[in-house]
Amino acid sequence: MSRIVGISREKGRDVFVEMLLALSLQIFANDEMTGVATARDGQIIPWVKRGVVTSVSSKIHPEEAKSLMGNCGIGYVSSCGLMMPEFCETGDGLAFAVAVDGSEIAQKQVVAAICKATTLRDGVIRAMKQVSIPFALIAMSSLGEIVGARRDGRKPLSVGKLDGGMYLSSQSGILDQGAEFLHSVWPGEIITLGTYGYQRKAVLPVVDHSRCIDEVLFLQRPGNICGGQSVEKIRIREGRALGKLFLGLPFFNEDAEYLIMQIPDGGNYPAIGFASAHSFFKYDSSAQVKCRYVNVPNVPLPVKYSLNGWIPDQENPGKMTNIYFKGKRIVLVDDGLWSGSKLIHFRKMLEQAGALEVHGVTVTVSCRSCPYGNDGHDLGSAPIGMGKSGQEIAKLLGLASFNFLPEEELIDSLGTPHRIYCTECLCY
Repeated sequence: MSRIVGISREKGRDVFVEMLLALSLQIFANDEMTGVATARDGQIIPWVKRGVVTSVSSKIHPEEAKSLMGNCGIGYVSSCGLMMPEFCETGDGLAFAVAVDGSEIAQKQVVAAICKATTLRDGVIRAMKQVSIPFALIAMSSLGEIVGARRDGRKPLSVGKLDGGMYLSSQSGILDQGAEFLHSVWPGEIITLGTYGYQRKAVLPVVDHSRCIDEVLFLQRPGNICGGQSVEKIRIREGRALGKLFLGLPFFNEDAEYLIMQIPDGGNYPAIGFASAHSFFKYDSSAQVKCRYVNVPNVPLPVKYSLNGWIPDQENPGKMTNIYFKGKRIVLVDDGLWSGSKLIHFRKMLEQAGALEVHGVTVTVSCRSCPYGNDGHDLGSAPIGMGKSGQEIAKLLGLASFNFLPEEELIDSLGTPHRIYCTECLCY
């Protein structure tokens, strides 16, 4: 999975540091490739590194950062595929930098198409017409022109306004301050940024408008906008739908109280929504599971888990007891299930802490890798849900129960009936 960004500023304004910030707000735990290219004085200045952007950018020497200054630039972070941006020169002395969100095959085909053109816009149009695999791209010429394009709906791309500039980005919100999201780039169109603003041009008459459902479910940041709505509100609705589903299950005890917990951060807003479904559900943020990740290529491995609430046991000197979880019924809420390893770890910890029951719910269950390269999963492990019911998954994970939203309820909870979603990775 890749993320791309492009920023165009007025002359005299440097974008390199902004590029690094924009990329750092879009990374995932297994991203291991970072690339930035800036344009200045008719030249493209590359900076491509292997490593997480927050790590490699902290090692930049001030003199190196100064040499990378420019008023426009494009950037790329990814866990797989080619090291980008890719660079090429035309016979007229122009140079292009290209960053592509797509499979490795799509990346190679797009770069080849653009590098055969004499102008950047012609190259992007050529790529849109010749490459049928889903992709989104942002390309830049040595003259400072930036062009973005979206082949179909499965790869996100947004355009927005900055103070004295414009941006293109995989995610709608790339900077915490000073950025105004305008709209998503329409599938089949190209966007050209400039000091004057931007221009739109439709180049494909017929395109697939299916959006990647994982973008809404867990790939986008909570503060971003999807389908005219905040991602945060969409995820709260998903959680509330899960809570209502839980209430109708035969094992639900109307006389009991359930403690609702997120795992680890992806389930935050769904957990809030779940707890709002009934007064029996209590969401306690102070009892959250804590988790840290170490960056291992392609495999995000949790290296430390901890539960709050451990205190010395008054009745058994030298031992500890847990005031949050002992004797409690727990519902662990996550945004999606892949291998189930996190649920197993958290279930074991909660049982050790004295929990009476541990249930699991997720918004979705994935059965296969995304054929278009939009995975945010741990691809070093196999999906657990293929062809299995919630009851069968619960048995495999050692949970009291496990449930996830049926497809129709999931689509309804998104609140965007005007959109068509791609669900090829899910177990439906």
